[in-house]
Amino acid sequence: MNPTLKYSQFRNECATIAKRIDRQGWTDYFPFQAKRLYDTYRICRKFLKPNQKIISIGAGAAYVETILKRELDLQVTVSDFSKAIEIHKELYAQNSFFTVPADFYADNKILFKDNVNMIMCLEVIEHLPIAPSDFIKKFVPYLLNGGYMIISTPNLSTIRNIIKLILGKPLFQPAEKTFLPVSFDNEDYHRREYVNSEIIDALKKNGLSHCFTYYTWYRLPINLSDLIFFIGENILPQFRTTMIIVAKNP
Repeated sequence: MNPTLKYSQFRNECATIAKRIDRQGWTDYFPFQAKRLYDTYRICRKFLKPNQKIISIGAGAAYVETILKRELDLQVTVSDFSKAIEIHKELYAQNSFFTVPADFYADNKILFKDNVNMIMCLEVIEHLPIAPSDFIKKFVPYLLNGGYMIISTPNLSTIRNIIKLILGKPLFQPAEKTFLPVSFDNEDYHRREYVNSEIIDALKKNGLSHCFTYYTWYRLPINLSDLIFFIGENILPQFRTTMIIVAKNP
């Protein structure tokens, strides 16, 4: 098995992927998500073996999935809004991804062909106005015994958010956007963000065992303000901007 890519190598691989997509590309998305994507890749790589099967919920541009597919020859199924799948159909086809159109809010049951070794849910839960336990319940039946669920989502309990509250500033987008109907066109808005214990409780309600939570950043510092926060968050990881939560199906 090839060794895990270094951060610089991962960025170079993602640059190649970005050239083949029209949305969530190199200028409007990747630079703001690069560190989180790389850490997600490293964690998933740790628990996957060649030729295994994975489902990615809300895959979008599928940077991590594309690299894992290439390195481990995985069978990858991506699920997203029909419109999102249409936008990325060329990328998915080039990687031989199976696709399952779905509305994660409205569809009570989402049908997949196979049970899998890993389910990835990256930056999705915060966009849905449903309890995380109800969302997770839709996918757990497809996770094999001994399989892993990987969830990344913003960390509500950050130093940055605490400072906003002290200053009387809102944490979320305007209510006019937050309460829009769930659809592909409105998918960018966060309906709710969570602390680590809430996601762990949701996983346990669905019979999954919490393995660990890895706190990281969406991106590395790009200005002085970022750097100041970065220094403090490097000492106290639980205050970093995002978390990658790993759970196992016993």
